[in-house]
Amino acid sequence: MRGVCSGDHTVASFARAHMHRSQISTRCPVNIASTMLANRTAVPVARTSYDPRGVLRSVTVFGLLGIALIHLLDLPGTIGPAPMQGMLYIALVVTCLAAAVAFLHATSWLRWMVVATIGTAPFVTYILTRTVGLPFDHADVGNWGDQLGVAALFVESIVVLTALYALWLERDQRPRRPLGRR
Repeated sequence: MRGVCSGDHTVASFARAHMHRSQISTRCPVNIASTMLANRTAVPVARTSYDPRGVLRSVTVFGLLGIALIHLLDLPGTIGPAPMQGMLYIALVVTCLAAAVAFLHATSWLRWMVVATIGTAPFVTYILTRTVGLPFDHADVGNWGDQLGVAALFVESIVVLTALYALWLERDQRPRRPLGRR
C-alpha cells in the first residue's frame, strides 16, 4: 500500500515524531492513524485560528441596515409635524446605507470610528428628545415607550458595541503620530 498516499501529512509527521519506527507500517496517513488508534496514541486535531472580524463586519452591516429601516419606517410620522427631524432621519438613513456599502468592501480603523459615531448620534438624540426635547421637537418628551424607538436603541447599541470591540481588536493598527511632532 505504499503507493496509495504520497507527501507529508500532519498525522504522518506527528506519528514519525511520537512513535517508534517499528510501530509504523507504512507512510500512508490512514495506516498511521489506525496504528496510532490501536496503540492508544492521541491523534492530533487540526486547529484553525478564529478571526472575529468577518462576523463583526456582518453584524455591523446588518445593524446599519436595521437602523436605516427603523428610521425609514418612522419617517412618515415625523416629516409632517417636525420637518427638521424628518430631514435628520433622511440624512441618517443615507449615512447608514453608505456606511453599510463601504463595509461590504473593506474595514479600517477610521471606518469603525465612523460607524461608532453613526450608532451613537441617534442614541444620544433619542435620549435628548425624551428628556429635554430638541429646539424643533418637544412632542416626544417623556415618550419612552415608543416601540420603534426602543428597537432603534437596541440596534444602535449593538452597532456601537460591535464597533468598539472591533476598534479594540485593531488597536495596534490605528495611525499614530511620531513623538515630538505636533
